[in-house]
Amino acid sequence: MENQVLTSGAYDEPAVKYVHPEKVQKRKFSTLVEETTSRDTAVSSDPTTSDQSPNDSDQDNSERARTPQSSPMSANDKVRLQEKRRQLRERRGLPDVVSLDVDAIIAACEDHLPALLRNLRAAITKDEYGTVVADARELVAIEFINSLKLPTSNLGVAGARALVLQTVIQLNEQKGVGIGEIPENGLDFEHWVGQALEANGWHVEVTQGSNDQGLDVIAKKNGLSVGLQCKRYSGSVGNQAVQEAFAGTRHMTLDYAAVLTNSKYTKSAKELATSIGVLLLSPEDIPRLEQFLTHLKSDKRSCD
Repeated sequence: MENQVLTSGAYDEPAVKYVHPEKVQKRKFSTLVEETTSRDTAVSSDPTTSDQSPNDSDQDNSERARTPQSSPMSANDKVRLQEKRRQLRERRGLPDVVSLDVDAIIAACEDHLPALLRNLRAAITKDEYGTVVADARELVAIEFINSLKLPTSNLGVAGARALVLQTVIQLNEQKGVGIGEIPENGLDFEHWVGQALEANGWHVEVTQGSNDQGLDVIAKKNGLSVGLQCKRYSGSVGNQAVQEAFAGTRHMTLDYAAVLTNSKYTKSAKELATSIGVLLLSPEDIPRLEQFLTHLKSDKRSCD
């Protein structure tokens, strides 16, 4: 019996030859694998088996060669594109991502307003004559954005930074102390704190060296009472102020003791205040002082 040749419809050359069974036993299995692999490779590499003809491939390459490379978009083009996308989202009933980013930044500013105001105030350095010699408020805004991982992809970093600064100004006008800049003199600072508390609904007594055992201001509102030691410092406030606030509050049988300063607190003062329950405040905390003390009172009741 003559050997038969099996052919594929796509080929004229032999694919796999028929071999007598007796000869198969003499051949190594690896050789059969090599022949089959070689055939499969030839089939896959042959251009006639591709879904796309060589002429189509050449045509695509030619079209790609004729297509001009995209040039960088100008700022105006980006604005127009952003506006078109916004209009498209409106037609489809989708939320405006820019508005969502703005809302997220404004909400973060509201939640962290006291800390933001405090850090922005500290970012301004003045000389002895009151002239601003350094202003790092933009850096504070960037740190705020990065710390909370606020969205900037749609507004851009500069836009988000400007929004933070603008929002803080507006919120401070609405919810801030709202009685002018912090005075330089320590005695004036005590009166300034009293006026700020009164502006936020507190009944205030500025003691001015009376038998207060270290308290400068006593404030009461809606069943809450707090004794404050006020410190207008250029350096850091230490343990003594914390001790005086604690002793004065105990002597006057008030609910809470606090130190309020325009500056910072030493590590030791923070540790002592935490240990004996004295609040460490800044002027930016005044608008939310009632809310904060009410929360503390509620927590204390729940623990009891």
